[in-house]
Amino acid sequence: MRKLSAVVLMVTASVLLCQGLPAQEPATVKRSLVFTIVGQPDKNLLNTVSSYAGLNCECTVRTCQQPKQQGSTPEEEADQLQRTLGSNDVLLVALLNVPEDITFRSYVSSSRRVAILNIWALRPKVKLAGRTANEQYVGRVVKEAMCALGSLLGLDTCPDPRCAMSSWDSETRLDAKGGNFCPPCLKKAQKQLERAGVTML
Repeated sequence: MRKLSAVVLMVTASVLLCQGLPAQEPATVKRSLVFTIVGQPDKNLLNTVSSYAGLNCECTVRTCQQPKQQGSTPEEEADQLQRTLGSNDVLLVALLNVPEDITFRSYVSSSRRVAILNIWALRPKVKLAGRTANEQYVGRVVKEAMCALGSLLGLDTCPDPRCAMSSWDSETRLDAKGGNFCPPCLKKAQKQLERAGVTML
């Protein structure tokens, strides 16, 4: 009888202790904007672009590497890239790094949630004074990746030459344009990212 009473007391004490513990909150699932590079790998460039976008838009980003080009047209490539989106991936910007004569500069498919930027075409033909060719190239890729992201989010061409959404018609103009979204474009971009379900920081 004493043993039974002791067991009852121990069970009661355990229940009371458990009731006093705070409930564990479920882990927050982060939904991301994805940057990937298709074709020749360039991890440093991919990390630079994705970090820049994440800091500028104040949102969660992740990166991944696609081993090779899958489609013969931008539409087919976008279809293949869409299939790589995970359950917590919201939008994807792909940097196409293929040394071929590809005619398109960028391709955006809102329905597929994919934007493709032909970065091979951004390699400088004329070196910019005061900068190495690689610095010039990376700067161009960052600017145009931001522009591709903005187009994927539904942003229009911006008249502000300092904005990543401004247009260009020459290498000189491309090198002179800004890489960040201007305040009005940034506000629209963040609103669209939130609406799409990307985890904001």
